[in-house]
Amino acid sequence: MSLKSLSKFLKTTDADLIVNDYKKEYINGNAVEYTYDLPRNKIVSFCDYVASDTISEILLPAVTYRLGLIRDIGYRQLEGMPYTDTQWVFMPILNVRTLAYFDKPVYRYLIGREGQSVSSEVFKKSLAVRYFVYSALVDSYVESGATGLYKEFAVRQLAKHAMGHYKTQLVDNPRLDRTLLYKLDDELKIKVPEAYTLCGISEYRLHLPYKYVADWRKTRRENIPLYVRIAGGILDSIGKMRLKIKKIL
Repeated sequence: MSLKSLSKFLKTTDADLIVNDYKKEYINGNAVEYTYDLPRNKIVSFCDYVASDTISEILLPAVTYRLGLIRDIGYRQLEGMPYTDTQWVFMPILNVRTLAYFDKPVYRYLIGREGQSVSSEVFKKSLAVRYFVYSALVDSYVESGATGLYKEFAVRQLAKHAMGHYKTQLVDNPRLDRTLLYKLDDELKIKVPEAYTLCGISEYRLHLPYKYVADWRKTRRENIPLYVRIAGGILDSIGKMRLKIKKIL
């Protein structure tokens, strides 16, 4: 990895945000390197990229902020709990004005270790922590007073992270207690109605026009209807079959 090179690079730039490449490595030996379609060797306006897919998909391993920015906004990182990587990527970025790209991998993101916060078992056992962190994101957005493209970015991110909660409890683990999900849903409706609306139009499966969050809000049903789950399974099978055919061809 190129940590020393990144340190040298940081001494040459005063950009608010530095995005770097990184690698995801899996316990089965597979690896994927993540790179970004951003200008090299110059500082650019963040406003030109805040609405791009590149920025909307960046994760903690790719993000470094200028120390002065962190101090200026009085940023405080939550500690001693999982899922705070979303806080690091989301909160300071609403104050970023300039961007630079370091096109070398700096971080090895190891996936598949037992007990990782990204594992499904840890995920569903940490609902209270996840809600606490998400609520902090919502409050930071409200306090930021973000407008224009920054507001659009924040709304999309909050909707994306909220969908992780909806999917975990409505699709993957419908028997889990939903007290915190009700609280999240109410908070989103009051504080970020635009994100609330985006979640409501999300579909259960690609090409399957069943808006499961909107249906749950209306009916409070316990499970996704059987006919919808069957249709979703069929579409998943067709998709896997197409991938196999493409590989053969």
